[in-house]
Amino acid sequence: MWVQGIAKRAKADPGCRPVADVISSLSAFYEFEERRLLTAVNNPAYRPDKNDILDSEQLPYLGDPQLHFITCDGGYLARIKQSPQAAQIRKVALGELTTVEKVEALLREVTA
Repeated sequence: MWVQGIAKRAKADPGCRPVADVISSLSAFYEFEERRLLTAVNNPAYRPDKNDILDSEQLPYLGDPQLHFITCDGGYLARIKQSPQAAQIRKVALGELTTVEKVEALLREVTA
């Protein structure tokens, strides 16, 4: 159902690729959404905020192994533990982004 919902939002044919391939290609996104759903199921008072939606919308880009995601938000890696795409997510402290030199060093390290 998850793949069908994603395909519908993208106006794509949900049958154009096997479900397992789609889940594998979007594994970080899938795992994040699965954990979010489990949180909601186990906590009737759970109310997603706008950040939850924005957070999840960043993750499909990790389907491209050339791309990396740099964030100060620890919530991504708290929810994404099994996906091989977790290695493409880099949590940094805000202090690592305070100067051009620090950002350049970080980008060189991430893209090396």
